[in-house]
Amino acid sequence: MNVNFEEVIINAIKNKFTGRIIFLGPQGGIVRVVFIEGKIKDVDSTWDSSPKELERIKEWKEGRILLKELKSSEIEKYKFAPDINYIQRCPNCQKEIEENSNFCSNCGYKIKNVKICPNCGYENNLIDKFCKKCGYSFEKTKNFKLNKFFIIFPILLFLLVIFIFLSKPKNKCVYQILENKSFKIDSFYLKSNKIQIQYHSFGPYSLDQNDTLEISIKTFEGKAWLFILSSQETEKFKKQYDFRNYKLITDSSTIKYSPTEKNNYFVVISSPISIKNISSKPKGLLSLFKKSNETKEFEISWKALKYNLILKLIKCPKN
Repeated sequence: MNVNFEEVIINAIKNKFTGRIIFLGPQGGIVRVVFIEGKIKDVDSTWDSSPKELERIKEWKEGRILLKELKSSEIEKYKFAPDINYIQRCPNCQKEIEENSNFCSNCGYKIKNVKICPNCGYENNLIDKFCKKCGYSFEKTKNFKLNKFFIIFPILLFLLVIFIFLSKPKNKCVYQILENKSFKIDSFYLKSNKIQIQYHSFGPYSLDQNDTLEISIKTFEGKAWLFILSSQETEKFKKQYDFRNYKLITDSSTIKYSPTEKNNYFVVISSPISIKNISSKPKGLLSLFKKSNETKEFEISWKALKYNLILKLIKCPKN
């Protein structure tokens, strides 16, 4: 079968063909040429893998051609490969012609401007959307590129999200549960100027400015006074029962505390004191009352209140 192989290559370049054209020569040898959007990317044959094998095609006067689509992996492989220069020559007089020429400037030979079907090899008009012989859709390649975009883009987006997530500085903070206890404290109703306050102390804990105490306390009935005290403040508290710097807890609360200096700290829980029926304020009655010269005896009553405490230490070392 007489086939002008050179004209096939010229039309593949002009029509920005993507695929592999297999040229079968008269003696049974083959030359395979890979095109990406009309650019020659690879040439190999029965004899060699070299661009020089294109010259062999020009010498063949008969044979057959096969057109095959490239797999997506092959397209990605050849897309960035260097272009192989092809000197176009007139099929009639063999003079070099300029790219995209419709006629030879030397002999006037008309270069066929056709669209070759990659399925059956039939020559169609450029305006044809389907092959007249086998019905192949010439839009398939365009659709494939579009579909490939919608497949690759979500994958790239997903990889970008993973990269951003992994690039974030890792949290070097260490979480440690120090206490998780339920306990009871006697709650006093003050009716006398002589009383020993009941409290529950946790610690000491060595803390610095990079540490955080997270204190979660639940009251099953009544309320609670919460103190966070340094070692020195704790000793003072035991002697004088200074209740000025407390945090009042009702029902349940979570409090975070970061010290301003390195020290040993205690967490102290006490039941609030209820004061009933005191007409005069005795001298030195805790730190809640003003001093007075009057003294008077009162009775004391109390009940046990239940609490639950979860104490968590969060240590975040410096970077």
